[in-house]
Amino acid sequence: MPPLTLEQVLARSMRLPRRRTQRYASSLYRSSNLSAVNTHTQRATRAGALDSELMESGLFNPSHTDAASPRDRRDKAFAASALQEKLNFFELMEREDASRRAGRLSIRRSDQLVRNSSDLTTFLNAALRTGDWQDGLRVFAGATALPAFQALLQESSATPSVSGDASALHRSGAAPNASSGLPISLPGVNPNAGHVLALLDMCARADQYQLVESIGVFFAPSFPEAFARAVELLAARAATTTSSSAPGWRAAFVYLTQRCPLPAAEIPVEAFDVCLRGCEETKDWRGALEVVRAMGPNPLQGWVAADEDVVRSEGVSSSATATPASSSGTPSDACFASAGAASRCPEDANANAPAASTSTPTSLSTPPSPTVVSYATLIATLEQAGKDHIALEVLNRLPALEKEEITASYAALIMVWANQVVHKHRRRF
Repeated sequence: MPPLTLEQVLARSMRLPRRRTQRYASSLYRSSNLSAVNTHTQRATRAGALDSELMESGLFNPSHTDAASPRDRRDKAFAASALQEKLNFFELMEREDASRRAGRLSIRRSDQLVRNSSDLTTFLNAALRTGDWQDGLRVFAGATALPAFQALLQESSATPSVSGDASALHRSGAAPNASSGLPISLPGVNPNAGHVLALLDMCARADQYQLVESIGVFFAPSFPEAFARAVELLAARAATTTSSSAPGWRAAFVYLTQRCPLPAAEIPVEAFDVCLRGCEETKDWRGALEVVRAMGPNPLQGWVAADEDVVRSEGVSSSATATPASSSGTPSDACFASAGAASRCPEDANANAPAASTSTPTSLSTPPSPTVVSYATLIATLEQAGKDHIALEVLNRLPALEKEEITASYAALIMVWANQVVHKHRRRF
C-alpha cells in the first residue's frame, strides 16, 4: 500500500465513521448495468425472431404495404438492417474467438514483445497474475537493458532459462558482456515505480524473498517507495510464516537495522513508517517508541516514560537470573530488549568486536529523522493502546512545527467528523 499521509494516520487513530455509499452505489450500478444489458439483449432477440416470423409469413411483402409511403418503407428497411447487424455482431465475435482458439491470428507476430513502458507494465501484470516470475524477470532485464540488474540476477542465481544456462537474459536483445560500473548507453525502456512494484509483488508471490531484498536495495536510490514496499512484503511474510510469536514488523525492523546493505543515511523514512504501521496494527506502543528512537536525531532519544521504567526494571531483574550462554544466539532478542535504546544494535555489537568495528563504514551514518507522519503514527499507537498521558508527553516534546501541524490536523478532522454527525442528525429528523 502507498505511504499514508498525516490526515490518513490521524483519521485511522480517531476511528472516524466510514462511508459505505460508494461501495453500495458501485454494486447497485454494476447489477443494474448487467440487468439492462441482459434486457436489451432479450428485446433484440425477440424483435429479431418476430421480424423473421413476419417475413416468413409474408406480412411485410410489398403487396401488403402499398398504402405506406416510400419514407415509411425506407425507415422500416433501415431498422430491419440495423437489427440484423446487431444480431450479426455476436456471430462475428464468436467467429473471432473460434479463430483465436484455432491459432489463426490476423495480427503480425513479432519477436520483440515489449516496445515501450506500457507494454512492459502489461507484461509484468500478466506475469504477476499467472505466477511466471522467471519470464517476467527475463523480459524486464531485456527491455530495460540495465547491465547492473542483469549482473544482480546472475549473482542471485535466478537466471531464468529452460536449459539452465545464462542465455535467457539476452534473448530480448540485451548486451551479453556489459560491465555494471559503466554508464548505461543501451537503448531500452526506462523503468518506473510501477514496474518495480509489480516486479516485487511478482517475486514475493513466488516466495523469492531473496530477490525481493536484492531488487528493493537495487532500486532504493531511485524509487524509495519500492524499498518501502519490499520491507512491507518482508513484514507480511514474517507475520504469516514464522512459527514464533514475534510480529512481522519486528522482522522488518531487524532487516533495516542489521541485514540491510544500504548505508543508514540512504534508507528511506517510509521503510521505518512501515514498521510503525505494524506497531499500530498490533498496538505495540513500546515497539513504536523503539522504532522512533532507532531513527535519526529526534527529541525522544534519551527520554524514558514512567511506564517504561517499570517495564525496564522488570526486564533487568529477569535478565540478571538468566545464563550468559543465551546471549550467544541470535542478536535480535538481546539487541531490542530495552525500548529506550537510542543507538542501533549492529553498532553496539560491532563495538565489542575490535576487528569488525574498523571495517564498517555504515556505522558512521545515521538513519533518517522521523517525519510528521512518523510522529503521528506513534501518537496514534499510544492512544489506541490506552497510553494517553505518554502520547501527550510525546506531543509536547516534538518540535514546534510538527506539533503545530499535528494539532491543526487533529482539529480539522474533529470539525469534519462533527459536521458529518450534525448533518446526519438533521437528515434523520
